[in-house]
Amino acid sequence: MSRRTKSILPITRKALKPQLVNDKNVQRKMTVSKQNQKLNHDRTARNLTSLNVGQSVRVRFGKTWKKGKVIQKVDDRSYRIQLTDGSIFRRNRSVLHATRESNDIEEFDVQVLLPQHSPVPVPQNVINTESVNNEGYTTRAGRLVRGNRKYTGCEWTK
Repeated sequence: MSRRTKSILPITRKALKPQLVNDKNVQRKMTVSKQNQKLNHDRTARNLTSLNVGQSVRVRFGKTWKKGKVIQKVDDRSYRIQLTDGSIFRRNRSVLHATRESNDIEEFDVQVLLPQHSPVPVPQNVINTESVNNEGYTTRAGRLVRGNRKYTGCEWTK
């Protein structure tokens, strides 16, 4: 892999012969390159301040910003946010902007969603036999369901 590839341009045979590459020099150059990249990045990079639980924030969704509240700090840069509509998201600190807006978002209680008693099983795929006719049948919602014309008259379609 350390030789030049053939092309239509005139080239000497010596240039086509492989040459050994010093691994130490390659590793040293790669290390220096990575250090330079880190140095250039760290010149303009800044650490974002951490947010407190209950703090009012704006959350970026594409080009729009929605109002929310921090309800939990999940990780070093990750927060659980509750929006004004009650939805909860986990977002990175980079898409959160701390604001001084009034915090009028009520905490969402998960206990509200839990059933008070065991639900009664609802039979599924119940067809009203009175509404079955040649054209199809009507569902409980009032939708008329028609069978495929290709198979009309077959016993297994009834």
